[in-house]
Amino acid sequence: MLVLDIAARAIARTRSRLSPLRFSSTLRGDQQHLHDILDQAEDARSSSPVETTPWQATGFRRNFASGMFIRPHYWTYQHRFQPKTVRTAPPLVAPGRKEAYQHDVLRELGIDPLWETSNSTLLATFVSDLGKIRPRTYTRLTTKTQRRVGKAIRRAKMMGIIPLFYNPRMMPKPGQLK
Repeated sequence: MLVLDIAARAIARTRSRLSPLRFSSTLRGDQQHLHDILDQAEDARSSSPVETTPWQATGFRRNFASGMFIRPHYWTYQHRFQPKTVRTAPPLVAPGRKEAYQHDVLRELGIDPLWETSNSTLLATFVSDLGKIRPRTYTRLTTKTQRRVGKAIRRAKMMGIIPLFYNPRMMPKPGQLK
């Protein structure tokens, strides 16, 4: 019996040494390991002094500055906890043929920009504040319409209908120059 006991102990020792190499585990060992991990996580959570308040969890909160006039609706939840507005960057590439064909307003309305050379209000929508012709990435026109708009703007500038270096919409009205 003594020999069998010694043999059983030796086999148990070799199994315990070989089990990690064979990637086998017992159910009880796995459960104990999971309990240890959960206990460590709970200890870390309970020992942390900083607790998150509800307004911190929701994100952006509007603050009040000293001397600021406060209206009653400023205290509402919707006003105080508005999410940050994400601004999308303008596209780097002009629209494809199909998309531009669908969104081209001048084509849909049957307006030929070359016939509208004297219409400074229409052409001003395609001119930047500094008087430059806006690119197709901004106007979202088809290539044909964009070429014709550019040609009409250049003609209008040469005829003096549109100013060369600024947008006509930015031009002061005649009575304001006093």
